[in-house]
Amino acid sequence: NANPHSRSRREALGIQAPQNDKELLEISTPLEDFITDTWFNGRLLNTSQVWKSRMIQDLGRCWSFTTLEKVRRPGHDFGLKVHLDLEQDDYELYTRFGAAFVWALQEGSQVSVHDTPLGTK
Repeated sequence: NANPHSRSRREALGIQAPQNDKELLEISTPLEDFITDTWFNGRLLNTSQVWKSRMIQDLGRCWSFTTLEKVRRPGHDFGLKVHLDLEQDDYELYTRFGAAFVWALQEGSQVSVHDTPLGTK
């Protein structure tokens, strides 16, 4: 999610600049508000059980979906399919874009962009 802070959550909680990870998590968009539905190999899954929050970077919150199950066959109804709510009206004023960045990696791949897990700043 390329919106590091939810404007409405920030205003409701009175947190203008987060001072720690707890405050940062409180003003970040929750997983269930961002990823509304998840399917894999044609089965609807419980989003909160199959996505894990990894960290919050400059561009926003990062989640990962990991499975040992292989894609049964190509096509619209198989593999990973998600519905996202970008909450464009809730974006901070410094950006006019709503976005989600997606990386699909093979087993064993490493992403060097993610260098600071939550709780270490």
